[in-house]
Amino acid sequence: MLGELDCLDIKYSISLEFKDNKLKFQLINLQVQGLPLDPNTPVMRSSWTAYNPQLQDLTKKNGKRYRVRTEDAVSTMSYLNELANDMRAYLENPLVKEEDW
Repeated sequence: MLGELDCLDIKYSISLEFKDNKLKFQLINLQVQGLPLDPNTPVMRSSWTAYNPQLQDLTKKNGKRYRVRTEDAVSTMSYLNELANDMRAYLENPLVKEEDW
């Protein structure tokens, strides 16, 4: 509300499929805790709710975007893309374990 970052708890399930030296990284389930019940009130949900940052209602009735909802969606997608990139980077160059540690 005052220009501060908002943190949301998320939990997710992913599927990894391997075929012909390729990796398919797919988001199976994404849930968030604490989205407002109504964007006009500060009352928050206490239970886990399905969340799709690409399809979430980001637009007000007047056609303008909700700033916080848009920032949350962009942040969530950025996190998930970074997770997929880190997974790919690890699989392409796995860490070498030393035997004597």
